[in-house]
Amino acid sequence: MFTKKEKEDQKINTDKFEHYIGIYDFYFKDLRDKNINILEIGVKNGESLRLWSKYFKNANIIGVDLNPECLKEKDENLNIDIIIGDQSDPKTFEKIKDTKFDIIIDDGSHVFNHMITSYLILWQNLKLGGLYFIEDTSMTFHDNFLGYPQHRLTWDKFIIGAIRTLDLDIFSHNLVDKRIKKDPNQRANYDHPISKNIKKNTGIDPKKFKNQILFIHAYNNLLVFKKKFDLDKSCMNQLESSDKILSSKDKK
Repeated sequence: MFTKKEKEDQKINTDKFEHYIGIYDFYFKDLRDKNINILEIGVKNGESLRLWSKYFKNANIIGVDLNPECLKEKDENLNIDIIIGDQSDPKTFEKIKDTKFDIIIDDGSHVFNHMITSYLILWQNLKLGGLYFIEDTSMTFHDNFLGYPQHRLTWDKFIIGAIRTLDLDIFSHNLVDKRIKKDPNQRANYDHPISKNIKKNTGIDPKKFKNQILFIHAYNNLLVFKKKFDLDKSCMNQLESSDKILSSKDKK
């Protein structure tokens, strides 16, 4: 993305782990010159937003943070806007409810239920073929982030549920639906492990997201979700080439 010298020359001082930068470059390099929308949860001193502004020359960038002091990081010259609000509150995202994003990055509170809620709220705002990143997932082991042990297990179940949707996908979902129709008691074997809790706490039913994830990549402290290019096609039909997997828009 940027060499150490380039970061120093451009006065980029983000607190992101160094290995994140290379990972982001892997996914972002074909998007650098495109007109895209980026949403990042967690503003702090604004360095991360300025990083994206310098990397993506034609991007519209929105940062979300709970701290009103972050409003000072708004910069029209760099196409950076700021929303103040709690990432776990759907009202925070009312202003952008009709905006579709190519990239969404959660570098916010790192509290497990906040990350889950934000994902469920914002997934509908992610464009087809878009990328959703969740940073610093190891914080779910830390007590000061409502982490380990019981809450970490909830986070693990959430990720397991996301992976389960990949395994079921369209073809398998059809078989499962027929099986459940014959025996409704079978539903518990296929639903998201924390489906009832999610629906109770957020009002969002995780089942509406089935068949929408193209892939999930897991790195140290970082998760990457890719949304399908076509929700009516299976994953197998969309994983044709590496450039198509990583690009923001379907190449025909």
